[in-house]
Amino acid sequence: MLKGVTHDLGTGLAATLAGLIGAAFFLPGHIQQPGLPGPPRPGPSPQPRPAVTLSVYNKAPEYSWSLARALEAWNSSGASIHFYTVATANANVTVTISNPSTCGSDPNIAGCTELGHDGPRIIWIVQQFDKYDEAEVIVHELGHIIGLTHDFSGTCEAMTPDLGQNCSSPPPGEWRCRLLGPNDIKRAVGLVGGEARFPSGPEFCPKES
Repeated sequence: MLKGVTHDLGTGLAATLAGLIGAAFFLPGHIQQPGLPGPPRPGPSPQPRPAVTLSVYNKAPEYSWSLARALEAWNSSGASIHFYTVATANANVTVTISNPSTCGSDPNIAGCTELGHDGPRIIWIVQQFDKYDEAEVIVHELGHIIGLTHDFSGTCEAMTPDLGQNCSSPPPGEWRCRLLGPNDIKRAVGLVGGEARFPSGPEFCPKES
């Protein structure tokens, strides 16, 4: 779930929650005389597919930018996970806007989903923030779909219960464009495999004019 006032990011519907790449190398071929068969040349090594590949249908087009940033964050994290958008409702994950009551009785909840990806999942957006905050909301809920629970390490992570918890406030006119923290990535790799790739870019970026 996601809260609006305190920006709490819960999983939502807790009673129904489900428990829960490589480089190809070419070896140089042997020089052969014209007309003579040479030894077979090795082909490229097969590239492993992500352990988890999930399609995403966006029924909240006003947050297309936010969704794209969130998907990019997870897809570039090094975790063996790949989210991709589709233009059909028959998707693994659907992002949609709903009523606050969808996520429970807490008026501060801003969004929710179920834990894990063992069935179709819906990310319900129930409080509509600007596109920057909503990117943080969606990346958090996607983390729940990967299988991540809340993070209580005390560091700035996407999976903390509260949005921006333990994080420095962005300077005026900027937003926290580094959507995932080290623990988010390490924990995701622990669940689905892969090799952690920690962001090297800035933590904050200028907001678009």
